[in-house]
Order: sequence, then structure tokens, then C-alpha cells
Amino acid sequence: MAKNVPLYGEMLQCPYELSHLIRPERMQLHLIKCEKQHKNIKLLKCMFNFSHHIKPEDYAEHLRICDDRRLVETTRYVQEGEVARGIGKTSSTIGAATNEMDPQTKQAFWGEENWDDMNEAPYNPEKHCLENKIIRKARLLTKAEKREFYKTEALRHDELAKRTA
Repeated sequence: MAKNVPLYGEMLQCPYELSHLIRPERMQLHLIKCEKQHKNIKLLKCMFNFSHHIKPEDYAEHLRICDDRRLVETTRYVQEGEVARGIGKTSSTIGAATNEMDPQTKQAFWGEENWDDMNEAPYNPEKHCLENKIIRKARLLTKAEKREFYKTEALRHDELAKRTA
């Protein structure tokens, strides 16, 4: 059974050409190229990790023992558990389902923070820069306009220094 198992340290063996030893981070790219070159070899791709190419006769056994199955199934069971408790919904029904939830469940689903309920003025970067000691740069101005801009900036910084002192 040709399987992507580490051989010779950190190298993996190609299922199409056993003499190919590939670094794990390069395996997916290599498999795409090698699959095109070996069209006569028919291997099935693991549903849990597409970098696992397996012979058809070994496919069922591989699915049973695949290390990456744990990752997929753990995620699936966590999501199913959340749906059963009413906290989460599947992505296809998430919009409709949140409208049907009571306020407590909705808060558990979305979390405590809801920016739509805040009565705050939107952030104004220009206002923030004027009220704080931030060095601004004159752009797209003539020489005279730049000179005037930097004079007013110096006055603004002096005013801010007096307020904080």
C-alpha cells in the first residue's frame, strides 16, 4: 500500500513514482504534476486529505485509518453539537435561523459584542489627528501652501503641548 508516510527523515514517497522523495510542504504540487505524467496509473484521492492518493483496492482501509479523518470528524461533531444546543447553525441556514432565535440564544450565537446596537459617532481620522499630537505631512500642495500648513501644524502642536502640561 503506497501511502504518504515519512521516509528518510522528513521526506515523503510519491505514490505514482516510488523513487520520488518529496518534502511534505511540496507534496501537493508534486502530486498534481506526477498525476499528469502517469495517466495510466489510477489512484483515488482521500476525502480527508487530497495529498493522499491511494490504490482503489486499499481505499476503504485507508479511509478507516487515515490520520486526517480525526480533524474532519472532530470539526463535524463540534458543529453538530452546537446545532443540537441551539448555539450554532449550518452555514446554509444561518441567516434564517438567527431571526427565529430568542434573544438569549442569539447573544450566545453572536457573542456579547454587537456593533449595530452602539450609538457611537463614526470614527473620523481627520478629527483624531487634529486633537492628538500626530505629525501630519503636507501632500499635493504648492510651496506657499506647504509653508502655511507647517506653520499651522507648529501652532497646533504648541497648543496640544500646553494642554497636556
